[in-house]
Amino acid sequence: MNRSEAEEFIRTHRQAVLATVRADGRPQLSNVLAVYKDGRLLVSTTETRAKYHNMVRDPRVSVLLLGDSFWQYLVVDGTASFTHLPEAHQGLREYYQLASGPHPNWEEYDQAMANDRRVLVSISVDRMYPVNA
Repeated sequence: MNRSEAEEFIRTHRQAVLATVRADGRPQLSNVLAVYKDGRLLVSTTETRAKYHNMVRDPRVSVLLLGDSFWQYLVVDGTASFTHLPEAHQGLREYYQLASGPHPNWEEYDQAMANDRRVLVSISVDRMYPVNA
């Protein structure tokens, strides 16, 4: 796959596995929905999850984007940054719309995000593979 094909793959495939680094150095894997916007992957998590604590301590991550078959995938290596509530409200709404379409009640959604202590994670796209140069 070339770079252009890889970018199209990122735009059209959202089911992913996020790998973060535990304190002991071992990987911790989490199923996530990842959406592509403005050259970055976006993921939603809560402040209570192990993946969040791992990324705060060590923001280096890898994201395995799953394809339409077992043999189709793309890995993105990058660095995580965070937007917390209340600043994250608009970004979380955009994330939801990109992942699922419009929400029937945005006020209800905002309240659920606050109750969950949601964080919008933005991941740089530093390296992708398998991508041919």
